[in-house]
Amino acid sequence: MTLERAIDVFGEGFGYTRTFTHPFEYLRVGKLRVMRDLGRTRGAERVQEILVYGLSADEAIDEIRRYSPAKFFLCAIHDLDVDEVRIKEDFKSHGFRLHGREQMFVRDLNEPIEPCHQWNVRRVASWVDAEAIRKVARRQILDEDIHDGDAKLRLYVCFEDDVPIGWVRSIRTHFDSTWVSNLHVVEPYRRQGVASALMATMLGEDRRYGVQWSVLLASASGAKLYPRLGYRQIGLLQMFSPIKSRWT
Repeated sequence: MTLERAIDVFGEGFGYTRTFTHPFEYLRVGKLRVMRDLGRTRGAERVQEILVYGLSADEAIDEIRRYSPAKFFLCAIHDLDVDEVRIKEDFKSHGFRLHGREQMFVRDLNEPIEPCHQWNVRRVASWVDAEAIRKVARRQILDEDIHDGDAKLRLYVCFEDDVPIGWVRSIRTHFDSTWVSNLHVVEPYRRQGVASALMATMLGEDRRYGVQWSVLLASASGAKLYPRLGYRQIGLLQMFSPIKSRWT
């Protein structure tokens, strides 16, 4: 999978989770990829996220000025052979502040998936399990996705004595690709194999439903886990916000 395709998986997958509270869209605006609220008539519009790939800072700024969004974050995504320090300095010189960086990973599901049976992981396919996870993680799954067949979003939960202690979501974005969303393990159970068990169960079912590529973004701590699960890094995302006093 190319980085450009992985970016579209990210945009579609992340965008789906934003539709839970209000219609949301992922689209191209000129040379930009934009994630934004759709047709909002009431309430404040959420901050847009603009994804930039294959553009210099000068080119990206020109495109953003033509688009003229009210409020936005800028996510500069680039290949691993690009100088990340130069990218950061170029956007800072245009009046942007760096907020963080995440690594983009992909996994080919044609490669072996090691099962993990240490923990009780199951897919949320009943209202009982859906209610249990909602109590600890709020909105995690839509009603239409609560069943045991293929679905736009599949939620997997690790239970300890019927209490959720970890969860992860797989979101189908294309016929052959899924986005990994919201992997989380509660503090007392971290570094005990819960995350690996969740991911192995999810990936096994992804493959059963014909998925070839799994895509995710990882923080510095998460980046240590995913290579052990067969993922490889293909890109880096740096998130910036405009400094109001310098961006007009």
